[in-house]
Formats: sequence, C-alpha cells, structure tokens
Amino acid sequence: MLALRFIASLFLLGATIALTADFSRPRRPNVPMLSSVERHWSEMAPQSLAALQRTVRTRTHPIVWDPVARSVLAIPAAVTLGALAALFFYLGRRRRRVEIFVN
Repeated sequence: MLALRFIASLFLLGATIALTADFSRPRRPNVPMLSSVERHWSEMAPQSLAALQRTVRTRTHPIVWDPVARSVLAIPAAVTLGALAALFFYLGRRRRRVEIFVN
C-alpha cells in the first residue's frame, strides 16, 4: 500500500508540474489553456510517442490509434495525471480493520 501511495504522489507531482507549465507559458489567442498529454509527450520524448504510434498501428487494428488513442491523448495532462493520482491514492488507502468476535 505504501508503494501505491508513493506512485500516487509521483502522479500528483506530475500533474502539478503540467499545470504549472500550462499556466506559466504566455497566453496566445486560439490556443487552449491546458495542454494535452500528446503535446507534453511530443515535447519531452517525441521518439517514444512515434514508437507507440507505430506499435499500436502494426499490432492492432489501425482504427485503434486514430479515434481511440488520439482521443485519450487529447485529454489535458494535468487532468489525466490528477485522475491517476486519485486512483492510486484510493487503491493505496489504509483499510479499516474489521474485528469479528465469534462466541
């Protein structure tokens, strides 16, 4: 459980960094305020994004990449990483101990 909470805190840190990067760049008209996962990924590691695209297109049906994966990658990065952080915090929560006494 401690490992899941640690992973959740890393996702939360990533969400904070993505949100800070989005709000600190200069405002331009016709540009969305929150950047997508695809934009952040293509700025940091374009080769791995291209490799993922090739892999998905060759190992699955080509329709999986265009509408499905592209729509998932279009979600804002801060929202995606924040949702993953919330999921991992939930999975790593401390469980309530239930004591059952049998007579």
